[in-house]
Amino acid sequence: MNTTLKSFFTALFIIVLITACGGPDALYDLSGDTYQLRNTDSTLVDFPGDFKGNITLITFIYTNCQTACPVLTLALKRAQEDAASGGYADAVNFAEISFDPARDTPEALRQYAADRHVDLDAGNWYFLLPESEARAKEVVQETFGIRFEKTTPE
Repeated sequence: MNTTLKSFFTALFIIVLITACGGPDALYDLSGDTYQLRNTDSTLVDFPGDFKGNITLITFIYTNCQTACPVLTLALKRAQEDAASGGYADAVNFAEISFDPARDTPEALRQYAADRHVDLDAGNWYFLLPESEARAKEVVQETFGIRFEKTTPE
């Protein structure tokens, strides 16, 4: 298996594994759903409607996470690089949905992207932000089954 496909499937495996550990089936039919989420340039994006016709790899992060979130971002970043070098970047989107809208402003997400050298200019990477914590719970927890709880440091 060539390096491009290996990286792509590694990223996909990580995303599916983490999603599967958090709840129901890892693959979702979102054809009847639509969520308005804010992108890093503060525009509203219809998710998944604006992504129709492309494969979209998604994961869930928050910018203050220092454990799994950077690893997930790195896996997607490598898949993005491989898609670009393999000539199929136009067929794949990468979306990371925050579940901490109180702290993950568009500016914070842009800084998170810059710190991890994510190529936002490629046009296929999206950091998406629900409008409120209640909306984050609806999108992330109720739709995708990814449970989260806000805690304070001890």
